[in-house]
Amino acid sequence: MTPTPPPAQLLDQYQPLIKATAARLYPLLDFDDAYQQAVLFFLEAIIDFDPAYHVYLPLYLKQRLSWRAFNLRRRLYPGREITGPLLPYHEPADPPTVSTIESLLDLATSLATATPTQRRCLAALIRHDFDARAAAKALDITPRSVHRIMQRLRTHLKNHSVPGDSQ
Repeated sequence: MTPTPPPAQLLDQYQPLIKATAARLYPLLDFDDAYQQAVLFFLEAIIDFDPAYHVYLPLYLKQRLSWRAFNLRRRLYPGREITGPLLPYHEPADPPTVSTIESLLDLATSLATATPTQRRCLAALIRHDFDARAAAKALDITPRSVHRIMQRLRTHLKNHSVPGDSQ
């Protein structure tokens, strides 16, 4: 078995892996913080690596950094079920137009007329990023009720006309 190179040499050798881990954490943290966290994960993995287990070092490092990033995301969003890597960061689109702002105001007006239960259910699904099962548990109702409430809200929003609309 070949001895493990010194951590400084490994740090230089595995920069792409560290940067990829930082990129996964970037939407949650500032990039400098995400990079620093990825380097800490990497150094902890190097310290914990045991060649006696006959594990291929690059595979071990990739798996270890992936799991540490996953656990950090789970800790930062405790009520959210995370099933895969976060979506990459995208630059904001063009500034909103007047029609977009008017549409958002119309939507806000329509949501103001929704029932409190519909608004709580919508907040659980969108703001807290729950699925129907988690939203049902948080609201102490059945998942089927969540689907029915959301269907009623969709129907309400489709049928609700804001004063001044040309519908």
